[in-house]
Amino acid sequence: MNQEALAYQSFMASYSSMGGKSDFSASCDAIAQSDMIIVLGGRVSCDNEAVYDAVVNASNNGAKVIYMHPIEDVLMDGIITQMVKYEAGSEEGVVAMLAKTLLDGCETSDAIQQFLDDLDEGYLCAESNVGDEEFGLIFETAAVSPKKTLVVGLDLFNHKNSSNIAKLCGVIDSVSTFSVVIAPNSEANSVEMLDVREKGVLDPVSPLPEYNGTIVYQCYPNKQSNNDTLLGSAQFAVAARLNSGERVTIDGYDGTKTFVVDETLKGTIALNVLHEESNCGYRFEKIKLMRVGS
Repeated sequence: MNQEALAYQSFMASYSSMGGKSDFSASCDAIAQSDMIIVLGGRVSCDNEAVYDAVVNASNNGAKVIYMHPIEDVLMDGIITQMVKYEAGSEEGVVAMLAKTLLDGCETSDAIQQFLDDLDEGYLCAESNVGDEEFGLIFETAAVSPKKTLVVGLDLFNHKNSSNIAKLCGVIDSVSTFSVVIAPNSEANSVEMLDVREKGVLDPVSPLPEYNGTIVYQCYPNKQSNNDTLLGSAQFAVAARLNSGERVTIDGYDGTKTFVVDETLKGTIALNVLHEESNCGYRFEKIKLMRVGS
């Protein structure tokens, strides 16, 4: 079993410990039939084609689609109705605030309610760069949407606090009116799940990390990229002092890549396109770049 499949298995164990359930074989149909979809922590256009197609189908049928991710995706343009752009590394805080939003008005256990009441909303919103008004809009959309789905992506499986994130997702599934779809890449779909017997307990949210410097997001190829490229915005090119077409090496990775300025990208996080069989680990990484021949 590879690293990605192992991370998915561990995530699912924590998720199930809080009552979360997942039947991926039926999940894409559920997504396609939803009135509201939240896509969180994954670049679904290249992570899972079946999930992406289901989200597109739902959007074409009038579903509201909320995309929560640090990087915008041009292949989601025309599909999403709300883009929520959070800081890389802040996923635990974002999921905690999302749980507080989606569980508002739901009957919870004393322990879960205490966890939600203890959240430092001001700190989490400030450090994740997601404001109260954005969560408020999510709540308003959910209130008028009968069939609601939360799609949880690959970014969360290898986060350092993935276990607590998974448990929060399990609470959302078991307590709220949202169905939760855990969306791995295609290789992990067939991983045998662990038999979970113990009830999980939510941990306090850890201080949110900061990602400064030259940051890349490890992703798989899609219709617009191949695994020989490092894609960055014009802003990233200036910050990294690179020109489009230059060959570079990335410390810790074999071989070289061609840096390409992608005008559809914004911000200072580049896309490091990997082979489909590669293990991404946590997908945001601070790296050292060097021009070939310099």
